Amino acid sequence: MDQFIDPEPVNDDTGAGFGIVPRYLRGQLTAYEIAVYVALSWRVDSAGVCWLRHKRLADESGCSLKTVQRTLDSLKEKGLVDWRPRYADDGALLCNEYRLTTFRPTERDSLNETPGTTLDIPLPPAPEQRDTFAAWYDRYPRKVGRAAAERAYRRALKAATPDQLADGLARYIAEIDRKRTAREYIKHPSTWLNGGCWADEYDTGPSQIVDRRQQETDAQFDRMLARAMERDQQRAIGL
Repeated sequence: MDQFIDPEPVNDDTGAGFGIVPRYLRGQLTAYEIAVYVALSWRVDSAGVCWLRHKRLADESGCSLKTVQRTLDSLKEKGLVDWRPRYADDGALLCNEYRLTTFRPTERDSLNETPGTTLDIPLPPAPEQRDTFAAWYDRYPRKVGRAAAERAYRRALKAATPDQLADGLARYIAEIDRKRTAREYIKHPSTWLNGGCWADEYDTGPSQIVDRRQQETDAQFDRMLARAMERDQQRAIGL
């Protein structure tokens, strides 16, 4: 449970505006995720930022505190929300600063009736980004969390080119093959992208990993050899 002191009111109710969920997320969010996301979108400024305590967010989303905390984690995993703590001058924790990563600043829209506010429109990825992502995802050795992977891919393009992401993936696939990595230990595509793993370097020397079946065969042979040697010793002493 977060322990906060009451911060000064920020991003408070204005009596106008509305919450919004990107259309391209239709069918990809749970009811709780929609409720918490909309509650955040009511509060964000033109940069997609707001400051809220968990209790306030729970009240406005109609969810319990524990549900809000779990839902925030799942929204963050999907690349839709990020946050950082805000502290007072004396070091006391005030609240969290939330940022909706699907929002971008826009000019004032005529639908906004409140002076000094703006309407922020969440935008889907550009077509060329979707095209390069599809090719990249087709090569990825573990198909899981495609929607989260596409959002992570779009963010990664701010730091790398599609060619760099493709080259990094090729090195990762080679490393998986070299080490015979089991599927459950292959990183999720969104995890790989969010971690900047396209820049990872790998040891290209011979793998030191021995196949488990070979290890079992060697161990069985050693046991058989030990029993044979024990029988020979018993015969030698007349037992």
